[in-house]
Amino acid sequence: MRSEKKSLVMCHAENLESYDFDTERHAFLKDSPVPLYNPCVCVVDNFMYACGGKYDSNENNEIATARCFRYDPRFDSWFELSSMNEARKDFVMVAHNNMLYAIAGQDENLVMCTLECFSIAKNDWESKSSLNHAVYGLAGTICKGIVYISGGQKFDGHCSNMLSYDPETDHWKEEPNMLHPRSNHVMLEVRDRLYVLGGNTEDSYGFPVPSIAIETYDPDSKSWTGLKATLNIREAGATVQDDKVYIVGGINGQHYYSDLIQCYNPLEDRLDTVNKFPTRIYGRACAILSLPQYV
Repeated sequence: MRSEKKSLVMCHAENLESYDFDTERHAFLKDSPVPLYNPCVCVVDNFMYACGGKYDSNENNEIATARCFRYDPRFDSWFELSSMNEARKDFVMVAHNNMLYAIAGQDENLVMCTLECFSIAKNDWESKSSLNHAVYGLAGTICKGIVYISGGQKFDGHCSNMLSYDPETDHWKEEPNMLHPRSNHVMLEVRDRLYVLGGNTEDSYGFPVPSIAIETYDPDSKSWTGLKATLNIREAGATVQDDKVYIVGGINGQHYYSDLIQCYNPLEDRLDTVNKFPTRIYGRACAILSLPQYV
């Protein structure tokens, strides 16, 4: 690839869309082989891996899929990989040492506590140690080689639990709880700290109540700190570039799909709007990829 540029890539339904930070140009890449509804995505060696999510766009069913795909930006092409052992949506997937870790989630009426690991070299999934509780709508990221997951919805409601997982020992450990219970949020790592943004709880009638507080966790001191900036969004996509968190789409405080790309700067505790799309952004899967200059 003669020349590359970092772009924000968004995966929703059959569309794969890119956004150039410098030129603010939108472009469509190769459609996925099948529509992908709210999959989890990870980037390893500039390949994007998209796994799981909803089976279709029907709001009346909650059936998940186990299918997994890899997108290669060099040739603007997709390749189907081995499916997960369990179909799951509303789960977490993180990458570490050329392995993908798929954690918890749900499928129709089944809420999961399981963890499975994908070897990129072997194209094979393997079960690992399960969590101590079933949960979906959680968030997760990796920091200093340790996987962290937070929040989500359990059988008894939204939770503030925080757990860590060591891939080397295949062992889970409880961490201090978040300051606020929430699900459908995002959690990302910037400079060895974890940042939790957005999400929601529910009222007594089952309607979403936004969780607007932004909080940060220091794994070294094992302490949470509330921040001044707030964000009213849930079910959004998020990724990190140049120590800034980019939040894509989601459902806003008016309960509409957002048409914004927003940027949270943790070093300044400031939230800004980067761009407004001509259409609302569905789905919540996004990542940073280096794309060929001709894209």
